[in-house]
Amino acid sequence: MATCRCNRCLITDEIPGATIVDGICAYCRMHDRLEKQFPISQNRLERIVKRIKKTGRKNRYDCLIGISGGCDSSYLLYLAVRVLGLRPLVIHFDNRWNTEIAEGNMERLVSALNVDFIRYQLARETFDKVNEAFFEAAVSDADIPNDMAIVAMSREMAMRHKIKYIVNGTTFRTEGSSPLAWTYMDARYIKSIYQSAWGKALVGFPLLTVWKQIKAAISGIKEIRLLDCIDYRKDEAKGELKRLFGWQDYGDHHSENKYSAFVTYHLLPKRFGIDKRIIEYSAFVRSGQLKRTKALERLKEKIYLPKETLKEIAQRYPAFDNIMKSNRIRSFKDFETHHRLFKRYKWLIWLATHFQLLPRTFYIKYTRET
Repeated sequence: MATCRCNRCLITDEIPGATIVDGICAYCRMHDRLEKQFPISQNRLERIVKRIKKTGRKNRYDCLIGISGGCDSSYLLYLAVRVLGLRPLVIHFDNRWNTEIAEGNMERLVSALNVDFIRYQLARETFDKVNEAFFEAAVSDADIPNDMAIVAMSREMAMRHKIKYIVNGTTFRTEGSSPLAWTYMDARYIKSIYQSAWGKALVGFPLLTVWKQIKAAISGIKEIRLLDCIDYRKDEAKGELKRLFGWQDYGDHHSENKYSAFVTYHLLPKRFGIDKRIIEYSAFVRSGQLKRTKALERLKEKIYLPKETLKEIAQRYPAFDNIMKSNRIRSFKDFETHHRLFKRYKWLIWLATHFQLLPRTFYIKYTRET
C-alpha cells in the first residue's frame, strides 16, 4: 500500500497514531485543539505571571526553570527574568554529555541575568548503566532516562525550596508530540528495563514515581509552559539571544547535548528507522515557521554526528557496536509499565492537566493511544 502523507504537515500514515482522515493527520488535529485551549495571548501571559508572583511573594524564588544551553530554555530564562520580572531558581541536570557551546551559553545567561544556579550531577556509572540497559532492551526510548531525571529533579527541587511553579521551556508549536510507540516514559518502565538487564533493582537514580507525582500535586506544584502564551519564533529567539548575550547556536535540535544528539540522529534512524525530525518540522509547518516544501527538502538532508562523539559513545558503552548490529526490536509493551494504570484512571489525569499539575499533552498521549 502506498504511503499517504498529511496534506498539511509532513506526517505520513507510517507514523504510529497518525490516522489521516480527509487528508489531515491526528497530530494536526491535536495541534488545533491545543491552539484553542492555549491561544497566543498577552492577557493570559500576564494573568499567569501575576499568579506566579503572588504565590511566591514570600519566598526567595517564585518559580523554577531548568536550562540546557539550548534555544528554548535559554530564551525562556531571558523572558522570565528580564521581560516578565520573575525570580527563578535555575537548575541543570548534567549528564556529562554537554557540548562546550551549551556550557558557554548557560554560563552567559546565568551570569548576565544574575540568577541562582544549581547543577545536579548523577554518578556517571549509574547513568551509564541505565543507558546500557536501554540499549540492551532494544527499545527506541534510549533518551528517556535523561528526561526522567530532569522531571524528577525539578519536582524534588521545587518541593525542597517550597516553589509552587515549574516553568517549562517546551511548546507544542515547535516541538510537536512523538508517538507513544517511539517515546514512552514512566518510572516503572525504567526500573523494569534496568532489572531485566542487570538482574537487580535500580537505586540512586532520580525517578518520578506515581507516589512522588501525587506528593508534588498535594504540595500544590504546577507546571507552566509560558512559551505557549507568546508567538515564539525560534529563529528570531536565537537572533535575540545572540545579540543580547553572545549566545551561540549549536546546530540541529538537541545538539547542545552530545548524548541526545547521538540518540536522535544516529541510534534512532540507523537502528529503528525513526527520524524524529518529521515531528519537529511538522510542528514548525503547523505554526507557520517553515514552509511545507522547505521542510520536505530539509527532511531529505542527512545529519552526521562528529566522529569524536561516536568515539566517545563507543568508549563509554563497549557493547554498543554489537547492539547496533542486532535485529531485535522491542517496545515498552514488553516490559512492566504504568500504561494500563494511566488509561484506567484517565479521568484523574484529565483533572491533573486541568489544574496544571501535568501537561495536557500527557493526557492526550498516555491515556488515548494504545
